[in-house]
Amino acid sequence: MKLQIKNLKVKIVDSGKEIVENANLEISSGEAVAITGRNGSGKSSLLSAIFKHPNFEILEGQILLEKDEEKIDLTNLKTFEIARHGLYLSLQHVPEIEGVNLLQFLYRSYKNVFPESSLGVLDFNKEIIAFSQAQNIDESFLKRELNIGFSGGEKKQAEMLHLFALKPKIVFMDEIDSGVDKNAIEKVFKIINDFKKEGTAFCLVSHREKLEDLIKLDRKYEMENNHLKLC
Repeated sequence: MKLQIKNLKVKIVDSGKEIVENANLEISSGEAVAITGRNGSGKSSLLSAIFKHPNFEILEGQILLEKDEEKIDLTNLKTFEIARHGLYLSLQHVPEIEGVNLLQFLYRSYKNVFPESSLGVLDFNKEIIAFSQAQNIDESFLKRELNIGFSGGEKKQAEMLHLFALKPKIVFMDEIDSGVDKNAIEKVFKIINDFKKEGTAFCLVSHREKLEDLIKLDRKYEMENNHLKLC
């Protein structure tokens, strides 16, 4: 699987400001790439536009996916359609939702992404619990309300449960290492590297100077003056 972002231009809908003028990026199965840049340079805006946040509009360019010898234009697809093609966005600040159990949320999300799957809720639960145990993630997270009362590190560990449940092929992560203690970072990146070895691709937005201490990068991109360029 290969994703190409070609000459993407993005504006903020509310203000009309062009926040990304020329973004080019490519990533293939099993790769890890990083996007760096100053605060406010447009990194998060680019990710939001790719996944069709309503406050960002793609003005020009294309988002193309090569999948199973098929070329798919994702540029104008809706968020759920993009998810069904194997893409996933991990937000820097995840929502906290009362009254929604994490385990139930994961199963409903799984069924939305894989509507034809025959995997029942009990077998799904067993798989999630087994993954939690194998990765030393506290099983009690699954019984709690979605991100309610979670620390920064717990939220990122819970994000790993999302990845296991939805099995995306290309993952965009916005500041996955922000506001997380050293032990949680090491645990999370151990899991990310395990997924990478199995063929999952990761595009990481990060300010961390020594990101390569945590994951081997295939390429680095920098957002500067609203342009995304290969370093």
